[in-house]
Amino acid sequence: MVGTIHLKLTELKMFEERKYSEIGMNELIVYTVSLLSETNHMVTREELVLGAFKMFPKKFGLKGHEDWPDSAVIDKRWIDCRHLDYISGTNKSGLSVLPKGLALVKTTEKKLKISSNKSPKDFENRTRSGKIVHIMEKSDGYKKYLETKTIDQITEFDLREILHCTMDSTTEMLNRSFMELSQHLEVCKKNEMLKFLNSLKEKYNTLFLLANDEKYSGGMLKKLNN
Repeated sequence: MVGTIHLKLTELKMFEERKYSEIGMNELIVYTVSLLSETNHMVTREELVLGAFKMFPKKFGLKGHEDWPDSAVIDKRWIDCRHLDYISGTNKSGLSVLPKGLALVKTTEKKLKISSNKSPKDFENRTRSGKIVHIMEKSDGYKKYLETKTIDQITEFDLREILHCTMDSTTEMLNRSFMELSQHLEVCKKNEMLKFLNSLKEKYNTLFLLANDEKYSGGMLKKLNN
């Protein structure tokens, strides 16, 4: 798989500046992650930096040293994209595009005047969402709900398990996991499960309240591994 991704990087072609000069950095970052993840691979930060710079050097080159990528700018942009619910992941785990991000990719392709058949990618996204939904269906918390049709017996531990979080996970991580799971449920049209998830968030609403020092601030660079 590593070899496949390195081959993918070498195959990337530089776009003419006129084709992307008016396109926002965030759009180009999400497009790059999508392109590099077509091999069903979590994209590393290093791959994103190289890929974005190779395709869009005038956007992501280091000022005064145009032969080098500006990794700080790219880091800020992908963290913004994660905050905007376009991509998922961390520096450690790697990055992937969320369903909301795929819609942005299609818009970006039109701006870049790219004609490509994205049905395989759409199918891959539905398959990935389906796997994530299936895991939720097998969780103890959701099984309790199916048996009782209420959320009364569902504990905080059950909720955190459904969100793939531990008892030590931060409020920011809980919110991010909730958002990502919600998107996957929407893709699979699992309305009852989505309603159930929203009900749990209301029940444990204090777990999702960010303190002032935890709230995301625009272009500020957050910890890459959070």
